[in-house]
Amino acid sequence: MARRRDFIRDIDNTKDTLMLVVRIIDLWFVQTKDKYEQAEMIIMDENVVLFNFLMLLIDIIHVLIRKKELKTWKSTLKENNTYMTHNFKIINNKGQYKICLHPYKLIFNDVTVVIEKDLPNIPLKAYDFINFVDICGGTYGRDLLDVNITSAANVTAQVNSIPMLNGTNFKVWKEAVEIVLGCMDLDLALRTEQLISTPETFNEVKVEKWDRSNQMCLMIMKRSIPEAFRGSISEGQSAKKFLEEIEQ
Repeated sequence: MARRRDFIRDIDNTKDTLMLVVRIIDLWFVQTKDKYEQAEMIIMDENVVLFNFLMLLIDIIHVLIRKKELKTWKSTLKENNTYMTHNFKIINNKGQYKICLHPYKLIFNDVTVVIEKDLPNIPLKAYDFINFVDICGGTYGRDLLDVNITSAANVTAQVNSIPMLNGTNFKVWKEAVEIVLGCMDLDLALRTEQLISTPETFNEVKVEKWDRSNQMCLMIMKRSIPEAFRGSISEGQSAKKFLEEIEQ
């Protein structure tokens, strides 16, 4: 039986025997302080084109290849090529500066396998993000999206502009969250209640849009609140209800 593939958006720290089908969209080499070369790359899977373009935040992930593994795979890995990959070490994506907003990143290890394959269903490029100032000022064409992946850093900067919540700054924190999510057009779940579908009112597009908005709201809020509050975010919790609970 064929092995079930995994998707980048579903990666967590519960499973390291991943099978990913991906494209390398950015690859670069750096020298460590010990004068050794290592590689870093950003990979994405086909999910990046299936939803609103801001889903790119969780459909790309940062990968690190250290000296030992780089000797094995350097000649195989090429920017823009597509691969089937197996088995990584998964670590939390912590630190002041992040390449991607995915909560985890991957590291090659002794059992990582990389097989180059022609996978035309994974796009060559992903959607770009419009400058934050232009979004807020309304000086952009809503139907125009550049296709340069590097400006994902713009989104990272926007999310990082939200201050860390403490006991005295809730009003400022909430306002920053609402501005960032609103300008990103991700605040649907904060403005409306969860959609309840019935056979008479079922609308798959609206339900999916609300669910994705709720997922992104929770993810972005979670990055700017203390660890003590993070555990209270459940899988199916409403972002609007969670915000109300913090305010109380």
